[in-house]
Amino acid sequence: MTRRARYRAIFHVDSNAPGVFQKTLNNVRNLLEDPRLKGQVEAEILANGGGYELYERGNGLEEDLRALAGRGVILAQCGNTLRALKIDPATLYPFVGVVPSAMGELVIRQGDGWACIHPS
Repeated sequence: MTRRARYRAIFHVDSNAPGVFQKTLNNVRNLLEDPRLKGQVEAEILANGGGYELYERGNGLEEDLRALAGRGVILAQCGNTLRALKIDPATLYPFVGVVPSAMGELVIRQGDGWACIHPS
Protein backbone atom coordinates (compact mmCIF):
# COMPACT_ATOMS: atom_id res chain seq x y z
CA MET A 1 0.00 0.00 0.00
CA THR A 2 1.40 3.37 -1.02
CA ARG A 3 1.01 6.21 1.42
CA ARG A 4 0.29 9.70 0.06
CA ALA A 5 2.99 12.23 0.69
CA ARG A 6 2.22 15.12 3.00
CA TYR A 7 3.72 18.55 2.50
CA ARG A 8 3.89 21.16 5.23
CA ALA A 9 4.78 24.83 5.08
CA ILE A 10 4.94 27.62 7.63
CA PHE A 11 4.66 31.21 6.42
CA HIS A 12 6.53 33.62 8.71
CA VAL A 13 5.15 37.19 8.76
CA ASP A 14 7.23 39.61 10.83
CA SER A 15 6.47 42.87 9.03
CA ASN A 16 3.49 45.10 8.41
CA ALA A 17 5.06 46.56 5.26
CA PRO A 18 2.55 47.46 2.55
CA GLY A 19 1.43 44.42 0.59
CA VAL A 20 3.01 41.77 2.81
CA PHE A 21 -0.27 40.56 4.33
CA GLN A 22 -2.05 40.21 0.99
CA LYS A 23 0.99 38.57 -0.58
CA THR A 24 1.13 36.04 2.26
CA LEU A 25 -2.57 35.21 1.98
CA ASN A 26 -2.22 34.83 -1.80
CA ASN A 27 0.82 32.55 -1.35
CA VAL A 28 -1.08 30.30 1.06
CA ARG A 29 -4.12 30.11 -1.23
CA ASN A 30 -1.88 29.31 -4.21
CA LEU A 31 -0.20 26.54 -2.23
CA LEU A 32 -3.53 25.02 -1.24
CA GLU A 33 -4.80 25.20 -4.83
CA ASP A 34 -1.71 23.79 -6.58
CA PRO A 35 -3.10 20.71 -8.37
CA ARG A 36 0.07 18.73 -7.61
CA LEU A 37 -0.43 19.24 -3.88
CA LYS A 38 -4.21 19.41 -3.54
CA GLY A 39 -5.31 17.62 -0.40
CA GLN A 40 -1.73 16.89 0.65
CA VAL A 41 -0.73 20.20 2.26
CA GLU A 42 -0.70 21.46 5.83
CA ALA A 43 -0.03 25.18 6.25
CA GLU A 44 0.52 27.63 9.08
CA ILE A 45 0.80 31.40 9.14
CA LEU A 46 2.95 32.61 12.02
CA ALA A 47 3.01 36.30 12.94
CA ASN A 48 5.43 38.17 15.16
CA GLY A 49 6.85 41.67 15.41
CA GLY A 50 4.91 44.09 13.20
CA GLY A 51 3.25 41.09 11.59
CA TYR A 52 0.86 40.89 14.55
CA GLU A 53 -1.35 43.40 12.70
CA LEU A 54 -2.27 40.59 10.31
CA TYR A 55 -4.48 39.20 13.08
CA GLU A 56 -5.72 42.47 14.58
CA ARG A 57 -9.51 42.77 14.60
CA GLY A 58 -10.94 45.35 12.21
CA ASN A 59 -8.09 45.18 9.69
CA GLY A 60 -10.35 44.05 6.85
CA LEU A 61 -8.80 40.58 6.61
CA GLU A 62 -11.22 38.63 8.80
CA GLU A 63 -13.09 36.99 5.92
CA ASP A 64 -9.87 35.87 4.20
CA LEU A 65 -8.33 34.59 7.43
CA ARG A 66 -11.51 32.82 8.50
CA ALA A 67 -11.72 31.13 5.09
CA LEU A 68 -8.13 29.88 5.39
CA ALA A 69 -8.73 28.66 8.94
CA GLY A 70 -11.80 26.85 7.61
CA ARG A 71 -9.52 25.05 5.17
CA GLY A 72 -7.32 23.87 8.04
CA VAL A 73 -4.64 26.55 7.93
CA ILE A 74 -3.15 27.12 11.38
CA LEU A 75 -3.12 30.80 12.36
CA ALA A 76 -0.54 31.48 15.08
CA GLN A 77 0.61 34.61 16.89
CA CYS A 78 3.83 34.98 18.90
CA GLY A 79 3.11 35.46 22.59
CA ASN A 80 6.44 37.22 23.14
CA THR A 81 5.40 39.91 20.65
CA LEU A 82 2.10 40.44 22.44
CA ARG A 83 3.88 40.85 25.78
CA ALA A 84 6.66 43.08 24.42
CA LEU A 85 4.24 45.41 22.63
CA LYS A 86 1.68 45.24 25.46
CA ILE A 87 -1.04 43.96 23.13
CA ASP A 88 -4.13 42.40 24.65
CA PRO A 89 -4.78 39.04 22.90
CA ALA A 90 -8.50 39.96 22.96
CA THR A 91 -7.75 42.51 20.20
CA LEU A 92 -6.91 39.65 17.84
CA TYR A 93 -9.38 37.56 15.90
CA PRO A 94 -10.71 34.83 18.22
CA PHE A 95 -9.75 32.02 15.82
CA VAL A 96 -6.02 32.85 16.08
CA GLY A 97 -3.89 30.77 18.43
CA VAL A 98 -1.00 32.10 20.49
CA VAL A 99 2.32 30.23 20.68
CA PRO A 100 4.95 31.03 23.34
CA SER A 101 7.55 32.27 20.83
CA ALA A 102 7.78 32.63 17.07
CA MET A 103 11.38 31.45 17.04
CA GLY A 104 10.46 28.34 18.99
CA GLU A 105 7.58 27.64 16.60
CA LEU A 106 9.87 28.00 13.58
CA VAL A 107 12.52 25.69 15.05
CA ILE A 108 9.94 23.07 16.00
CA ARG A 109 8.29 23.17 12.58
CA GLN A 110 11.60 23.04 10.72
CA GLY A 111 12.71 20.16 12.93
CA ASP A 112 9.51 18.36 11.91
CA GLY A 113 10.31 18.88 8.22
CA TRP A 114 8.12 21.91 7.46
CA ALA A 115 9.23 24.28 4.69
CA CYS A 116 9.75 27.78 6.07
CA ILE A 117 8.57 30.60 3.80
CA HIS A 118 9.15 34.29 4.55
CA PRO A 119 7.08 36.49 2.22
CA SER A 120 8.52 39.98 1.94
